[in-house]
Amino acid sequence: MNNIRSLQLQTVAMMREVDAVFRANDIRYTLLGGSVLGAIRHTGFIPWDDDMDIGILRQDYDKAERLLVMLQSYTYEYAEKHIIPDAPVGHLRFSKDLSNLASSPTIDVFALDYVPSKESERQRFRLMANIYHACVLRRAPKNRGVLKRLLLKILFAGFPNFLLDALQGFSKNKLLNPSLKQQCHIGNIFGAWGEKEYFHQDVYMDLTLVTFEGLELPIPRSYDHYLSQLYGDYMQLPPVEQRVPKHIK
Repeated sequence: MNNIRSLQLQTVAMMREVDAVFRANDIRYTLLGGSVLGAIRHTGFIPWDDDMDIGILRQDYDKAERLLVMLQSYTYEYAEKHIIPDAPVGHLRFSKDLSNLASSPTIDVFALDYVPSKESERQRFRLMANIYHACVLRRAPKNRGVLKRLLLKILFAGFPNFLLDALQGFSKNKLLNPSLKQQCHIGNIFGAWGEKEYFHQDVYMDLTLVTFEGLELPIPRSYDHYLSQLYGDYMQLPPVEQRVPKHIK
C-alpha cells in the first residue's frame, strides 16, 4: 500500500491547488462518490482508493476547465478532447509525461447537469447521453456488451468525423435543454453509479466543508442521503477482496 499512499499524497497536492484556484475564481464544486465516502468514513482517502472525483455545475464547467489547463505543473485533459480516449469527463493528471498519463495520480472532473425528474422522460435522456458519450469516445468501449460494441464499430467505420461532430453537438444540446432546469433535479450523468447520482438540486448546491487529508473541502451537506443512495450502509467496509485500487494496478 506504500505506492498507493504516495499516489494519494500527490493527488492531495493537486487538490490543494485546484481548491485554491476555484476559491479565487468563484467556482463552486463538490467532492463526489468515493471522495465523499472517504471524507466521512476516513477523513481522507479510502485506504485503497487511487483517484479523486469532483463535480462542477454545468454553468461553471467551461470556466473551470480553462483554469485547470493553466495549472502548469500538471496535465489537464478536457472533457471533450482527451489524450487518452475516455468518457466526457475531464482529468487532471499529476504527470507531464504524456506516455505515463494512465498511471498518473488523477482528479476526475465531472459536469453536473439538470436531468429529468420523471422516469417517463429519462429513457430518451439516457439515449442522448449514450450517443454523446460514444461521439466523445470515438471508439467502441469494451464494457458495453457485444451488440453495442458491434453497433458502435459500424457507426464509427461508416460515419465521417464531420457527421460525428454534428451528432455530438446535437446530443449535447439535447442533454443541456434549458427546460430541464424547471424539474429541479441534477445528476452526474457520466458517473459510475448512473441514475443513483441523480438528486434534487439541493443535494449538489447546498454544501458544507469537511476535512479531507488535512484540507477543508466541500461535500453535500445532506451527505447521509447522498451516500446512502449510492452505497447503502456506507459505514460498512467492503469484503477484503474488494479493497483494491480501481484504476491503477
